[in-house]
Amino acid sequence: MCWTTLWNALTAIGTFGMAGTTYWVIRQNRKFHQDECRPVCALVPVNPADTLDRGTILRTADRRQGLEQDFQIWCAIKNIGNGPALHLRLHVQIPTKKYTANSQDELSPLGPQETFCEKRGFLNMRIQLNIRFNNSDFCAAPTEAWVIYLTYEDVFGNKFYTKHSKNPEQPWALLGNGDPHLARQ
Repeated sequence: MCWTTLWNALTAIGTFGMAGTTYWVIRQNRKFHQDECRPVCALVPVNPADTLDRGTILRTADRRQGLEQDFQIWCAIKNIGNGPALHLRLHVQIPTKKYTANSQDELSPLGPQETFCEKRGFLNMRIQLNIRFNNSDFCAAPTEAWVIYLTYEDVFGNKFYTKHSKNPEQPWALLGNGDPHLARQ
């Protein structure tokens, strides 16, 4: 065996190893960059005592005619992350009804460390009533064991959600990655 052939084989193996390591470092760097630019959004009650007694956070608006109704969520949305939150949506889940009311409107993007609340002090969430979630279900929703989900994306298209529960034995905000797999209307 010729020393040149052996040397070329070792060089090829070393080059292949360096290419693999470079690929791994680039992937880790991309993930680190995405983590550094991640939004973290949460509902912040208008009255801080409401995080303990959560019964007044979700309310129904004055009745509208037709199949559209409005929930009032007496909170602001705060992005405490380092990146902008895009495609923000609110969802109210009523586990006893096995139903989720999805907001018809997408909220405006929220920059890092920004807070959003309508001038009236609550978030208005318009929903569409249907055969599975009718007007009596809508009126009873604030008294049920509701869960409010806030879903959003980062600039890389990664999906996130924050879960807020009426149950005071649960933490006020739980963060998650991906789709929360809500029951759809």
